[in-house]
Amino acid sequence: MDVVVAGGRSLVLDLLETVLRDRGLDVTRTAPTATALTVAVQDHRPSLCIIEHHEDGGRPCPTDLIAAVAFRTPVLLLSVVAEDGAVRAAQAAGALGYVHTSAGKEALLAALDDVRAGRPAVRLPARTGLPRAEQAPRRLMSALTRRERECLALLVEGTGTPDMARELAISEVTVRSHVQSILHKLGAHSRLEAASLAVRHGLLDDGGVRRVV
Repeated sequence: MDVVVAGGRSLVLDLLETVLRDRGLDVTRTAPTATALTVAVQDHRPSLCIIEHHEDGGRPCPTDLIAAVAFRTPVLLLSVVAEDGAVRAAQAAGALGYVHTSAGKEALLAALDDVRAGRPAVRLPARTGLPRAEQAPRRLMSALTRRERECLALLVEGTGTPDMARELAISEVTVRSHVQSILHKLGAHSRLEAASLAVRHGLLDDGGVRRVV
């Protein structure tokens, strides 16, 4: 069985690709654009398509990507958005599965099995009424790497991607990768939300996050 995975370089997709290959599946990785996805589906005729979606303005909306799958390929959307409205929109556009990035490995694999069998699958975080970082900010912050903590501090200062890359002496692509990892680990939907959580919980104070010079 072939699987087409559409998305940029991210920790989530890297881990997912490894898990799929460990299960004996052939995985084709493609860019998160309608054109690239269409070409991949035409060339490989996969039995499953997984699309990663972020609300960062730099990727096409999930409905455009799903609409590009013209060969009745089951689609599972892997998203940072947990709202019911987003799930309904994805399903209306043709997605059979919808999994939030915080759902965990076992929930994702269960959803994949459902979608492969032609069954709808939705896996969202528990309804606590609060973002994950509101529930246990210090615990979640401990999951960040040293470089991610530096990036978070710069986000709080309102620093843009080009300036972050210059200050940290890394590429803009690497900066974006760190930022996406931060959003995933904190359960935040945007850079602004991640920065707001850090400030609100004093995560830049002593004992929290400090930028390393």
